[in-house]
Amino acid sequence: MTRRRTSPFALSSLLLIALCAFPFAAAAQTATATLSGAVVDQNGAAVPGVAVTVINTATSLERNTTSNDAGNFTLRVTTR
Repeated sequence: MTRRRTSPFALSSLLLIALCAFPFAAAAQTATATLSGAVVDQNGAAVPGVAVTVINTATSLERNTTSNDAGNFTLRVTTR
């Protein structure tokens, strides 16, 4: 049984390709979250057309939306 030897050039090339590709994979990672809820009155009835504002107090990032006809809202926010 003969053992095949891998050339140092091939290993170096593979390592270089992996290292070059890593920053793109890391940069593509963005932490996002979806925040959803419902606006209701004191009787539990849906309230449409209400302005909803979410503020990240750490970054002062502000997101706005309006509740739909069923009183529901959904916001996609970044967590960083």
